[in-house]
Amino acid sequence: MKAKVELTAESLKAVIESKHPTSLTQLAHFLGYKGSVSSGLTKKFRGLIPDIDALLKGSAGTATGTTSAAGKTEAAKDKPAKAKKATPTTLAKAAKSTTKPTAKSAKSVAAQGKWKHDPRNPFRQGSAYALCFDILAAHKDGLPREKLVALLAAATGKDAKHAAYDAQVLLSARPNEDGLNNNDSPCRHRSCRPGFWVRRENGHVKLMVD
Repeated sequence: MKAKVELTAESLKAVIESKHPTSLTQLAHFLGYKGSVSSGLTKKFRGLIPDIDALLKGSAGTATGTTSAAGKTEAAKDKPAKAKKATPTTLAKAAKSTTKPTAKSAKSVAAQGKWKHDPRNPFRQGSAYALCFDILAAHKDGLPREKLVALLAAATGKDAKHAAYDAQVLLSARPNEDGLNNNDSPCRHRSCRPGFWVRRENGHVKLMVD
């Protein structure tokens, strides 16, 4: 089929600039030719424009650089979702969620770090009873009962009244009077585990392990 326009260097360049063909075949189709392109026609193209291959290559780059509506839609799909703007409320919630456990953990570590866990301690580590045992163990020569309660209150964060209740559980471990093992006297509180006893002398208490 004959071309719809006259084949001149100007007409070829006009089609290349407006249609951006990427090959001689595509250029021929834009000119009105159908089907495969003969070698005679491509030879004619090259005769009119010797550097036509370079022009087509540049045209291909231009075509690639153009953005269609579909291309914009696909790019929008691939674009990551925009992060939500932080507000004072969200920032406060985030700080609260991260700071609260940290403060609690720091307090627990401080309490455990001050009173070294004694390997003879029969109580669950971290409990008030275990802390009371460790305080007693740290004072090799014993200490006044009032001081034991004050130190336990400071370590557990409880008031003196409740700290005294916890201390009394361990202080119930009195020695046996019938020659039996002092580490497991029957008079001790039911929550007081065996393995130790406490010597009392005029309000002075001392941990004993036979």
